[in-house]
Amino acid sequence: MHIRRSNSGDFEDIKGIYRHAREFMRQKGNPTQWGDTYPNDEIINRWIDKDGYVVVDSNGKIVAVFGFVENTTEPGYDSIDGAWLNDEPYSVVHALAVSHTNIRAAKFIGDWVFKRSNNLRVDTHKDNVIMQNLLLKTGFVLCGEVEILTTNGIGKRLAYQRYVNN
Repeated sequence: MHIRRSNSGDFEDIKGIYRHAREFMRQKGNPTQWGDTYPNDEIINRWIDKDGYVVVDSNGKIVAVFGFVENTTEPGYDSIDGAWLNDEPYSVVHALAVSHTNIRAAKFIGDWVFKRSNNLRVDTHKDNVIMQNLLLKTGFVLCGEVEILTTNGIGKRLAYQRYVNN
């Protein structure tokens, strides 16, 4: 497996991975985080055009997709009901989705992002218990709640941070 920048030729694979992820979330008690249409075609195309949007390629097949932005400031993260672990520059992971054909990709992604940043922030929906457990298992700490712009307006999300002092 390797991670590379997404391109327009990945569109249908990315769309399929998100379709599967929405169905999986519904089955696991999280029907509202991405609803029936998030991310839609317009959003996926906009993300593909961004520098930080990447895919996991396994033998020529896209098995996962996510956004990764290094040393950023995330809109919505400036105000938290709680407290971040620090105020140092951080990286963010967004819209992580893994194909049902290769669930090992999640660990691969974790290893990849942890090599690139010692200070990561992530948010997730309160109903996304699977992601919450994955975050805690991989060293993230629940820091509080943030309000972010969602497809349904402003929404509260659980905010996590992983900081490793080098």
